[in-house]
Amino acid sequence: MRQIFVDEHARRLAEDRSSSFRGSALVRLEDLDFGVEGSRMPDGKNIKKLSDIFAKVACKRLEPENRIPVVISQQALDEAMKLSHITPQALLEPPQRFPTLTFPPGFHLQCYEGRSRVEAAKNQMKTMLPEDRWWAVDLYLESISWSPHIRSTLADQILGAGPELRRNLMEQYSNAANFSDGEIYLKICHYQEQGQMSLDKAHNFAEKCWWARLSNNKQDNLTRLFKHKVYRNAFDKLRSVPALCRGLRLARMKDLISMRCPKEVEHYLVCHVMGIWTAILSGRTEWMLQLDVDTVEYVQQRAPGKCLKDRQALKEKINAGTLFPFVTDLEERNAIWQNLLRITTLIPSLYTFFEDIKFLMPLTKIMKRLLGETLGESIRQSLEEIFTGNEHKELLVQESESSGVIYAADLKVQVNMGIFQLWLFAARNFTDMLPETPRKEDSQPAPTTKEPNPAAWCAFATLAYNLGFNSDKICQMRRATPDRELARMVLLRARKAPRFKYDSAAFEEYQNQIIAMFTTAKEEPAPSVAATLYTDGYGEDMERRCGRAFENAYEDYRKVLFLRVMCDLDGEGNGISSLFVRVSIILAFFGQLIKDISGVVYLRGPVPLCSGVPSQTDMQVTPFLTQQNKAEDLRLRNEMLEKEVSVFRKQVPEIEDKFKRRLNKLESDNQQQQVEISRILKEKEVSEKEHRDKMQEVQILQAELSQCQSQLRITREHQHRITETAEEFHKLEAGLLQCKSELQITQDHRQKVAEEAQKLQAELDMAVNECKVAAGLKEEAEIRSKQGKIEELSQLNSRAKTCINSLKTKNDRFRTELDSKTAALDYKNGETKNLREEIQTLKQQMAIPHPQATAEQSTPNRIRIEYVEMLDDKASRSYFRDHTQEEVENFLKKQFRKDKFAFQEDGKGLALEKAFDYAERHHKIRLIPKGGEVVAQRNIGPSDQKKIRVNSGKVSDQVMADGESGA
Repeated sequence: MRQIFVDEHARRLAEDRSSSFRGSALVRLEDLDFGVEGSRMPDGKNIKKLSDIFAKVACKRLEPENRIPVVISQQALDEAMKLSHITPQALLEPPQRFPTLTFPPGFHLQCYEGRSRVEAAKNQMKTMLPEDRWWAVDLYLESISWSPHIRSTLADQILGAGPELRRNLMEQYSNAANFSDGEIYLKICHYQEQGQMSLDKAHNFAEKCWWARLSNNKQDNLTRLFKHKVYRNAFDKLRSVPALCRGLRLARMKDLISMRCPKEVEHYLVCHVMGIWTAILSGRTEWMLQLDVDTVEYVQQRAPGKCLKDRQALKEKINAGTLFPFVTDLEERNAIWQNLLRITTLIPSLYTFFEDIKFLMPLTKIMKRLLGETLGESIRQSLEEIFTGNEHKELLVQESESSGVIYAADLKVQVNMGIFQLWLFAARNFTDMLPETPRKEDSQPAPTTKEPNPAAWCAFATLAYNLGFNSDKICQMRRATPDRELARMVLLRARKAPRFKYDSAAFEEYQNQIIAMFTTAKEEPAPSVAATLYTDGYGEDMERRCGRAFENAYEDYRKVLFLRVMCDLDGEGNGISSLFVRVSIILAFFGQLIKDISGVVYLRGPVPLCSGVPSQTDMQVTPFLTQQNKAEDLRLRNEMLEKEVSVFRKQVPEIEDKFKRRLNKLESDNQQQQVEISRILKEKEVSEKEHRDKMQEVQILQAELSQCQSQLRITREHQHRITETAEEFHKLEAGLLQCKSELQITQDHRQKVAEEAQKLQAELDMAVNECKVAAGLKEEAEIRSKQGKIEELSQLNSRAKTCINSLKTKNDRFRTELDSKTAALDYKNGETKNLREEIQTLKQQMAIPHPQATAEQSTPNRIRIEYVEMLDDKASRSYFRDHTQEEVENFLKKQFRKDKFAFQEDGKGLALEKAFDYAERHHKIRLIPKGGEVVAQRNIGPSDQKKIRVNSGKVSDQVMADGESGA
């Protein structure tokens, strides 16, 4: 069924595309509008990438995969064709003849994809003429949304681009950048909501298509997110600002959920990210939807309300129109600028959120170990459950690692401030409690991990107990003796097992001795370090403003990261320090602990109940308080409560009026919702009825389809049988023809045999008659013997005739071959005669020196060889003139058929005598010099002697004539 639905969806989509397509044309870049709801946001990185590509290889604007799909109404298309003086048929021309469409002023085409391509093209075509600033588009006719029933009824009419086709145009892959996790998350949530509101299966199909774009790991993480209500609601809040969702990282979702900090995550996403961006955009919904990714990436991690450097950088971009380009009104842009100046913390985003999780992860490990078995679904909830409180309503506030002050506070303040201070302790000391390190600084060695310090864990448990938290795990950690544990670790590290072993009885004494040495150390007062939030210099770079702290920054802020710093962010500077960055990140997660309490007022005007605490390990709060201090405390509380009551009384009328207005608005909204619900219910009934009708039609069509398929199978079987029968018929017909031909041959042969038999019978009869006449009364036996001889003679006669016919055939073939060879020989004789004439001409033109003069010269001997008769009958006759000794070698190699022919060389080349010796040894040819000539003879018998005459100097014409006559 799923495949049937997919095929039906693809078929319907193809029909919509075909029926609504009107052709292609060239349009101005300024006429393209990408403000369609649901279209992708501009991506600055992708635009820069495409700009670089266009700069190198230019814009391939006419390619089908680069054309931009647009939707246009029939009226607008008719008007544009009228202005452009073109016909509808012109829009269907091939790419090389695309027409140019001109639109009325102020008209824009609705584009569903290709924004990055167009923006990159605008950057590359700034210097071009206006008529060259165009792009190719595919035109689709605009249409309203039709129900499936109406669409099937009006199948033969033009319906235009429906919702499914528009969605396909927006979400297709063609040459587009890959979709981010945030874009996929938005699409899945959108189609889930649409599927719940409508019974159309297309939404469910589209949702599954978007799920398929995720890896298996990301699919599992997104499923975990959807199952966790708090996290999903927090991320759903950000859907109203799509540009913020670009920073979503589904790969980190498992770590996020495993931290067990739902309230902290919710505060960061909803109160911090969404709250700050809502304040920047003045809460205007249309601006939130139009916010672009480039603006978010540039504004994030800046603090324009506190950092002058950030303020100046943002001001330049605001004035240039680069940031918030969707706001063009000067007053509205100024309002956004004023909103930015009110931001006193680092501006967050989803990118900073997932980076800051890396800072929170080791802290959650510390808190989980403190809670032990009491850990529940949430760290905060588990801490609230083990909080025992202080009957005197006192709150211990750390001012340093070894001192603190007690303040008056109610129960809620004690719980929230206690939880907050535990997180601060973990942030300051996580490197001493876990094998974790800060980030590596540039040009510095990487920080080394340290083993957990027992003293740090004991101090952490003691602080938790003093803040009012108590459990078996905390008591166990407090009872631990860190000095003894450290002494034991020192002994075991100095002499590691199993190579060394201490005496069991003396090992305890050794530890006591080391502990005694520890107690002799005197605590030096910690140097006072000023908490610096702002700097006069450059301050922290952008890459250092989120995530886990760098090593130097961690060492700076861990000395002053206490509660008082969190409550006083007044002032500003040219730059911000690492402490300001860490305070901003901590408040982004835990700011609710401070904002929700009224006890912050006490921290600004403290009521000291004791002096400092001598040491962190022995930090104990004395439960005894004098009556005077209690009375003073009550008096101060009474005064403050009276002030709060007076303020509240003044606010009561305003609050009542506000709630009345809100109630009236809710009632009106409720009425509108009731009307909307009734309308939706009616539409749902109509849709259900249409769905039932459609299902009935589908069932009928399925039955018809199955019937057609069965008939088709029967038809194919009949066709197969007909084919086999036709093949057999052709085979039989060929066999019949062959039999007919063989029969005809047999009949002809029989006729010939009959004729020959008749002739032989006639001859036989004549012979018999002759025999009867000649012999008279011969015996019958002799006649029969003659008849047998006559039959033998007839057989021999027939065989002779057959041989004669065969010989005639061969003779004809041999004559044909002989004629062809004779013609070829005549042609070669003609060529030979021509060559002889040319050689004779060359001989007459060349002058040959006298033999005596030639001998006196230092050049090698030049001889002429006349080959009178060949040693081998297969070789041809040749004549050479004025050859060197080296050419004699080549001649002998050719004539004696010796491939590996070689002579010993000397300074002047090859000696002629050596050639003669070689001929005599290997071919039994003796070359005997006689005056001016050398005679070569082969010693194989007198009758077989062959001569070669070698003459020095010039050969007479008579010799040449003799050679020619010999040839």
